[in-house]
Amino acid sequence: MRFFKRAHDKYSTSGRFVSEQQHRENIARQTSMLTDTLAKLREYGVTDETQLQLEFLFYTDTHTKALALASRLEDLKYRVDHGKLSTRRRSYFVSGWTDTIRMSIQNLEQWCCKMCDFGFECDCDFDGWGTSLDQ
Repeated sequence: MRFFKRAHDKYSTSGRFVSEQQHRENIARQTSMLTDTLAKLREYGVTDETQLQLEFLFYTDTHTKALALASRLEDLKYRVDHGKLSTRRRSYFVSGWTDTIRMSIQNLEQWCCKMCDFGFECDCDFDGWGTSLDQ
């Protein structure tokens, strides 16, 4: 079973794919969704001590930005894939899986903020995360 939370499409007019304001809004959106996501996971027996791998997704507008982010995530020993999409504005994606992460609200908030920051630093949009209970 997967639980995905996706950010709304909002694009920058500053020449960047992700503006500073969009970055701040995405951090707020991603962290605010954690409570509902964790509540749903709790229904399936996931506790603060449960460790799960998380699936993540980013979008960006150039191959170079996608490669830069993929490299940073690979440095964390995450399994990473990236490629070109057919859509125009969101031309490239970066996706993959983390190592296991303890499923407490504090760990997930910290991880979400880190992913938003990594995305912003590489001018990529952190679209969200999901997980599978069959790990």
